[in-house]
Amino acid sequence: MSSIRYRRTTTRLRDLRVAANLHALELARRLEWSPSKVSRLETGQRPPHITDVTDYLRALGVSGYAERQVLDLLLAESAPHWWWRRGLAATPDWRDAVDLEARATTVTTYAPALVPEILRTTEYAAAVVACRHALTPGRPNNRRVGLATGRQLTLFARENVDVTVLIDEPALHRRVVSPLEQRAQLKHLRTMAETIDLRVIPFDRMHPGLVTGAFTLCAFRDEPTTVHTDGDQPAIDTPEEITEYRALTATLLAAALTRTETATLLTHLTDTDQRVLAHA
Repeated sequence: MSSIRYRRTTTRLRDLRVAANLHALELARRLEWSPSKVSRLETGQRPPHITDVTDYLRALGVSGYAERQVLDLLLAESAPHWWWRRGLAATPDWRDAVDLEARATTVTTYAPALVPEILRTTEYAAAVVACRHALTPGRPNNRRVGLATGRQLTLFARENVDVTVLIDEPALHRRVVSPLEQRAQLKHLRTMAETIDLRVIPFDRMHPGLVTGAFTLCAFRDEPTTVHTDGDQPAIDTPEEITEYRALTATLLAAALTRTETATLLTHLTDTDQRVLAHA
């Protein structure tokens, strides 16, 4: 079960208990629960059932509008979004990544080796999936490509999110698809650069990117800032680590080309690929 999915509800419950100056052990006694049940509910280690949440609130003396706010929040977080469906060829951490992006106010992605999943064309995504899951070709991989497309649609259909993508220049030159498909990927990036803050970190700029892998920094209006790594590792929201990722992001942004310079570079690379194709 994802602790990320219900984080707003569980954080609100814990905050209400602390505001009531009530120890978790005393709350457990009032509810006739085990202390571990209170702990699992407050940390999101178990799905917060509406009955348990209602009992929890009433044990704190929370009722009326304040109670309704928490229950409405739980209802929103329980919504059956497509990325929570059973049977998807996706890890729990990847599902968390999509969920974070679906509600963040700002999304900042750093991609050191490959074009990030949120900006891949279908052909590019298929090539990456085929390489990563070489022993399971066919239908399962087609479904994984579909998941990548769904993730893109979920993020870019939103109007209230600011997206910044930082890509190391080597990722633009690395051939993972045919020349024709590579040009299509570059053209797609050039198009997306008109609607998001897309920056390339060029070969000749010093930056600390080699000390970290790909990551995405998600900021929220009413949640802790969180980092995910496209589902490769559990999401991170500890203050110390977030401070480090923020500093790293600022350094990468300082090393990157401006949006205008990035658009010029992408146009140049696309035109270069076109000339190569014309003489092939």
